[in-house]
Amino acid sequence: MDVMPAPARSARGQLLDLACATSLYRVAGGSFGDLLQRARATARAAAREGVPLSAPLASLFMMQRDRHGGGEALGWHFRRAYGMAADIDALRYFTIACSGHVVAIASRSAAGAGGEIRLDVGSVAEIFACAAYATPGSYDRWADDAHPVGGAPQMLRMEAGRPRPGQLRLEAADLHPCDGSLYFGEPAQELDQVAAFCRLEPRVLALFAACSPTEGQRREAGRLASLIAARAGASCFFPCSGYCGACGGDMTQGVTNLAAAASETGCRLCGRSWCD
Repeated sequence: MDVMPAPARSARGQLLDLACATSLYRVAGGSFGDLLQRARATARAAAREGVPLSAPLASLFMMQRDRHGGGEALGWHFRRAYGMAADIDALRYFTIACSGHVVAIASRSAAGAGGEIRLDVGSVAEIFACAAYATPGSYDRWADDAHPVGGAPQMLRMEAGRPRPGQLRLEAADLHPCDGSLYFGEPAQELDQVAAFCRLEPRVLALFAACSPTEGQRREAGRLASLIAARAGASCFFPCSGYCGACGGDMTQGVTNLAAAASETGCRLCGRSWCD
């Protein structure tokens, strides 16, 4: 006799189970990591089923202060996972535009947010992975410098007394040739804007795909690059494809003097050196 599988637990049922699991954790202990994963899964289910954060169990759970070590509270992770799964209109918070080899994402200044970040195709994955990084410390580091360095994007919170005190900031000024900064507004709503920003990744990739050169353009760039290399001989650093390996820009566009182009050692668009 076949046994019918039990129906999947509804999001509201999972919220009730999570509340019980949280109470049990406080009394008997156990794995905080398992509780955290359960909280995230429940939040995603609630978002998919349209359970509002104002619903009694959801709003109660968002107030949970349980934490492991110095990490963010369990309720914070619940709120973040809900935002990442909810149907958010990213263009409510940001504008996006493509110009040649660069895509610019600018804040619409909602809730005190601001700034703009400019991406090349090679930095897309790293930028969005940084924004989506969900470990407790990833949104709880304070910027020691107005212009942090390190060759990678960073999520930092601005210190009190500086412009936009307490705001979460995505900093990409040291991820060459990507640059700029984005501020995600008042802390009470910042997770909505972070989630909206992460939703932009497919749009960015689609814009780069639409702006990518055709096969004919690639052949022409390669042909001109060969002529430029022939002028310089062995000492030429000009890319053999005609495109900068860092930003993807067409280095043959606008070239009228082949000898002058043959002496170039870096990208006119992003400034990256080809001879280091």
